[in-house]
Amino acid sequence: MAHPWVFQENFEGGDKGNFDGTSVDGGGALSFLHYTQLTQLANNPMPFRGAYLPQIELADVDGSGTYLLENSTFDTAADITRHLRFYLFVTDDLTMAASDIFDILHIRSGSAAEVVVSIRNNSGVIEIGAGETAGSTRTTHLTLGKWHAIELSLAIDGAADGSGTIDFFVDGTQVGAQIGSLTQAQITNARFGVQGKDSGTTAGRLYFDQIVYDDARVYPIANRKPKNVIVTDDEHVFIGPGVIDSATLLTTGDSNTMHIYDTDTADGNDASSRKVELDLETHTSWDGPIHFEKGCYVDLGGTNPRGQVVINTESLAGPIYYFDDGAMKNYGRDGRSR
Repeated sequence: MAHPWVFQENFEGGDKGNFDGTSVDGGGALSFLHYTQLTQLANNPMPFRGAYLPQIELADVDGSGTYLLENSTFDTAADITRHLRFYLFVTDDLTMAASDIFDILHIRSGSAAEVVVSIRNNSGVIEIGAGETAGSTRTTHLTLGKWHAIELSLAIDGAADGSGTIDFFVDGTQVGAQIGSLTQAQITNARFGVQGKDSGTTAGRLYFDQIVYDDARVYPIANRKPKNVIVTDDEHVFIGPGVIDSATLLTTGDSNTMHIYDTDTADGNDASSRKVELDLETHTSWDGPIHFEKGCYVDLGGTNPRGQVVINTESLAGPIYYFDDGAMKNYGRDGRSR
């Protein structure tokens, strides 16, 4: 595991972020929702971390599919290994006819899928599976209404010599044996979303968060709500009122900066909401306590920056809504964040 990641995205800008391709939104099923919008339905999640999530409304997905496209950083040469981790939430009101299936990930060479992750209704049991093609060679039961860490370790042969492999993990546990003897082409793009949905009764909602693609296994996040937060991309460390004890810029690139704002909407336009400014020329660390009213948003600048924020958990001032999804949902529903 190393930094910088080959690719990462946490959607904390309220949009597709680092995905460099043109998204496909068949049926208008894709939206990027603020946590206050996510509170409008009882079975929606709060973000795994932060303030925003991409939502796909399954009933609205048409034959074109709905997906985010990454067109460059997933590319591989021949005989290379890559590792992917992302978090997935499927609402517990999911409806699928028996034997129906849809794909949530294609890792592709041109227009051909080399790795596929799918969700299917297997005689009334909802399963998630992974394989070289749709249909899912390795499958396991998928519990609805909760976040899951989905991982793939991929040895892409890229030379048509049958040496490719796929290892599939759900919540840190490998699903079945390694899939081996795969003949694959070099990877050129990846699609996250919904494709190949069977027509008919499929409904419910699907969410992604915390996508990381790298040259070493990434693993599930050990602590969803840590006190000591390592920041590798712009993100809301917490929403609502709270206090941090300190902030540190951990990297030493000439262009690296770390600015921290009092906002829960990724708004760095208002200079008066900036609470901390860190760079090599002035300060690389700042000691608190520093108080926030709307939320603590970290904006990293420069090439491959990385920072650290230590949250104050001892003060009665918060963060009040950080550690509990129900409290965060009530806060967003009540409109106190606005």
